[in-house]
Amino acid sequence: MDDNASAGQPISKAEALERLEQRDDPTQRYYAAWWLGRMRCQNPKAISLLIDALGSVLGQPASPDDLMVARNAARALGKLQSQAAQLKATSSCWPYGNCCSNRSTAPRPQRWASTLATC
Repeated sequence: MDDNASAGQPISKAEALERLEQRDDPTQRYYAAWWLGRMRCQNPKAISLLIDALGSVLGQPASPDDLMVARNAARALGKLQSQAAQLKATSSCWPYGNCCSNRSTAPRPQRWASTLATC
């Protein structure tokens, strides 16, 4: 991983993907999730990593650092308005896929951050 963060230099898409994929430093994952949303990155790997970051905290106890990353991942997915993310939210493998079962529409990524706040 490049040391751009400490040097105050912008990162690339590849760097953001690498930072989100690693599990050692939640601050790097937090920044990467923010960056991918800010840049509206539609890379399938980015969407998959964001979904994984969000899904890793749902339905189980999570550390404050993991929740911080998941909330940024939820915001990023909301900005991307990804069809893949919306399909994942309504699939049977998604723990909160039925969180809006009283509505006729599927849960939207924009609502995931507020769903996390109630977990």
